[in-house]
Amino acid sequence: MGGYVNLRFPVILTGLETTTHAPYLAGWHLRIEPELGRLPLRLITTALITAAVFGWIADGCSRSTIKNTLAMLSRIFEQAIADGILEQNPAHITGWQREYQQVEDELRDPRSLALRDWDALTELADALVAASYNRYRGWGDVVVHSACTATRIGEVSGVRARDIDTDK
Repeated sequence: MGGYVNLRFPVILTGLETTTHAPYLAGWHLRIEPELGRLPLRLITTALITAAVFGWIADGCSRSTIKNTLAMLSRIFEQAIADGILEQNPAHITGWQREYQQVEDELRDPRSLALRDWDALTELADALVAASYNRYRGWGDVVVHSACTATRIGEVSGVRARDIDTDK
């Protein structure tokens, strides 16, 4: 995709107000290219785009940023259709704006994100261990320790064995 877009930038941007170029190009350079740019156009599906959008939302991108990024993505695919490379535009996705409502709800009720009980915590820790290289038990211990002591990630990552008083 990246090579195609770089060759076709002038045509893709044709007809846009020049004030729109900056946000659309930011969408390309900061989100689309790093996430999807290495893939051939024909392999990019609606599911891949939806996953990328949800990732951008999780990263804190605003609705306006997502709209501009999707508009740029849609223009890329519309040009690929005009060039005979694709038959349909996979960038026509729906439902992504509901994700913002969920985020707003979670901010109003952060307790809704909490683990329900000890079993859920140990299940999370065990899943992390199972997914880690060589099934390293220490990662699960870190998760349990963090949850039980309310330490932040920076505090956890900075702790050393000598910092822990095992007598008290």
